[in-house]
Amino acid sequence: MSSAQIVSPQQDGKTRTRHFILLLSIWSLLVSMVTRGYVLAEAPLPPVHPVPWIIGALAEDMAILGALAIVALLLPRFRGTQLAARIFFGVCTVAITVLQIVRAEAVIFFGEAVRPEDLHRDVRVTVLVQSLSGAAATLLIITALTLPFVLWLWERTFGEQRAARVIRFAVLIGLVTFTTACGALAERYVGGEGLARNPVVALAMIESELRVASSTRFESVRPQMPLTAIRDFIPDDIHRSYFDQDYPLAYLPGTIRLPIDVPPDVKPNIVIVLMESVRAGEIGAYGGQPANLTPNLDALARNGIRVDDMYSSGTYTASAELALWYGLPPVPREILITSRPSIAITGLPEILRSAGWKTMLWLHGGNLDFYRRDLFYLPRGFRVVDARAFPKDDPTTNWGYSDRALARHANTVLTRAEEPFAAMLLTVTNHHMFQLPSDSDPPILLPPHHSDAEHVRTDEMLQTVHYTDEAVGDFMRNARKQPWFAHTIFVFTGDHGITVPPFDRRTETPQELTNLLHRVPLIIYSPMIKKPMVLHGPATHIDVMPTLLALAGVLRPRTGLGVNLFRVQENADRIVPMWGSHGRNITLVSQRYDYDASYASDGPLESQEPKESVTDRLTDPSGTHNAINEIPPDALARFRHLRDVYVELYPWLVINGRSGLPAQKVATR
Repeated sequence: MSSAQIVSPQQDGKTRTRHFILLLSIWSLLVSMVTRGYVLAEAPLPPVHPVPWIIGALAEDMAILGALAIVALLLPRFRGTQLAARIFFGVCTVAITVLQIVRAEAVIFFGEAVRPEDLHRDVRVTVLVQSLSGAAATLLIITALTLPFVLWLWERTFGEQRAARVIRFAVLIGLVTFTTACGALAERYVGGEGLARNPVVALAMIESELRVASSTRFESVRPQMPLTAIRDFIPDDIHRSYFDQDYPLAYLPGTIRLPIDVPPDVKPNIVIVLMESVRAGEIGAYGGQPANLTPNLDALARNGIRVDDMYSSGTYTASAELALWYGLPPVPREILITSRPSIAITGLPEILRSAGWKTMLWLHGGNLDFYRRDLFYLPRGFRVVDARAFPKDDPTTNWGYSDRALARHANTVLTRAEEPFAAMLLTVTNHHMFQLPSDSDPPILLPPHHSDAEHVRTDEMLQTVHYTDEAVGDFMRNARKQPWFAHTIFVFTGDHGITVPPFDRRTETPQELTNLLHRVPLIIYSPMIKKPMVLHGPATHIDVMPTLLALAGVLRPRTGLGVNLFRVQENADRIVPMWGSHGRNITLVSQRYDYDASYASDGPLESQEPKESVTDRLTDPSGTHNAINEIPPDALARFRHLRDVYVELYPWLVINGRSGLPAQKVATR
């Protein structure tokens, strides 16, 4: 053998490493392509131009793999470090590939990029463990099964005669920069880039957003606009008396005749049933399809007070809790219950307790410490019943004990509670991945519909919505037997929507996606209600607190951005704010128009010029056309003013304790 044909052991090790990098990279890219196809098939609003979208995504993948390959090839300087280089590249590549699948499931669920709020403390692990099933679990299993084949192929096909071809892989690394530049530009400007990012790029963007988040939190810099500008959200004909310029949301309410007959000297109990991911679009009383999916909620709506045109204030359960208890919409880019659990705010717990209510309760089939609710509720004097108190043999799903188990135990807890009480029950079964517990009735028969071939999760969601309705029926049937039922006010609402396509139509526009994420039911029921009625919106969760205080006859000083819904009927001036956490968008809704302002992920919101769109709800409810040039100039100016108030002033008020009551009012109420 000539000297030219002799390959040193060190050179042989380097060639084996290059061959290993090549095969494992091809495997990772193939898995990534399958995963992107999964996102393309399941995302609520897929990109209009999928080919450049996928090219851009694969360019990011190649850039990351190329960078890892360069590091791996530069690591070994001695004979014994080739194994370490292969281990480094293998572990990193496998981890990134698995994260690709996990992230795909997350972006399908959220409809957009994963945000820093989704990864707070224990939330990141809980969501990962409890959401991975179905298609995502299948992809992970396939990935795990194909990896040994790649390693076998590496050993089987390696040989000196292939060394020259393997070495050429280094040339590909040199092309990565050019490919990335072209592909990333394509991916960036065809839309939907948040759905396609490589997990390493996504984590880098999350870290970038976290670094600038402190500049949006308004701890020290007072806004330029007057504090009283926050009152511009309140219609002029809402009768209330403001009494402190430094606490601009603090007010005394006026009196109004209400369709409820509360006996003299009775302080009614209040029970809020917050239903996981239950949208108005599935509720029969709201025209939901298919028919008879929610017979128990429909009956409560027929015999109670139904609020139409109702929206969630945000897209997290914890944001709905804050809005319902305290009348406050989300602070952009924060989940206040988690990020600032000890924040000084005033709401139902404080006002009711000062008026003589004895017990505050929070009941949930999941864990109290998820979103760090323990740090929020316990110091505020709540008695808590969560998954730790449930019998271990109660039916469960990935996300906690079943809704029927919650309904059963809640009746026991409420019957034993000292009256008057205020309680919140959080259901969990209708959470993604939509698992029916063992205590469900047989699945209902669904008629054929558009999603049968493309979105099987629609059927799964409909079954769990029906199950939650069954649990509501159980709860109310048992509650009717209790002595406290006759003087109790019940509220039933969804915490937020979800991106799963509805039964009767596809999701084709951003406006339709916003409706999926925010349109929820709101039903108020009580044996004391004299006659059923429908209240007209637009309304959000922030309106529940003042409405309940009015129904309960509490006229003490209060605060919050919401209004008593009995005062805003047919009020064309009402504009309500909503925050879309994953789209980074503020939506302002009036009777005629929806105004949407979308912001970039990084950078302070107040320093950005948002992307604007307007939907004419009368002529184009699906939002197929941006009517921003057709809306009256004064209406557009008002939307922009309220947008700036929400972005620049509202966070400062909440974070600095100015959204509540003055200290002297808190002390003497």
